[in-house]
Amino acid sequence: MVAVTVPFALAAWSMWQSGNGPVDAETFQRLVGGGMDADVDGGVGRPLTREDAAFWLQLAGAVVGGLSLWSIGLAGGVALRREAARHAALVTFLFFALVAVPHGIGGWFLDPRPAGVLGATLAAASTASVVWLLATRQLADDVSRASFYRRRRRRGHHDGSDDGDGPSGPPVLAA
Repeated sequence: MVAVTVPFALAAWSMWQSGNGPVDAETFQRLVGGGMDADVDGGVGRPLTREDAAFWLQLAGAVVGGLSLWSIGLAGGVALRREAARHAALVTFLFFALVAVPHGIGGWFLDPRPAGVLGATLAAASTASVVWLLATRQLADDVSRASFYRRRRRRGHHDGSDDGDGPSGPPVLAA
């Protein structure tokens, strides 16, 4: 999860830095070429200025940066085998995949093909693979088992000798 998130965090920092001060001509042209020239001021329809471009770059950097920090926090929770973090990560990365996969695939059909289409496709594939890994039964069982033992320790059962519960998980009733 962190490996998927770090490139987005770096992109967020780059967007934020690009929005500090005047936007250079190349970045401005990419923004205008990307369709940001229409109705940027609440429907007034004035053309995009370099000041507007700086604002939108900083806003995008803040949003992507916030989502990156959220994702890294969720990765820590999943590493600690927290059920709520796994569920939140699954929903978050599923949302990311729903945005990234069509974007990554759609880039291949544009003419001319954008320079970052391969990177977008790889980001989409890696995001989809994170969703798949978070949804596996093995991770769900591992997180559930860790949660069971965490609750058990809080109730005062430290060694497992008092209820016959071994290292394989919750007690199983014999038939």
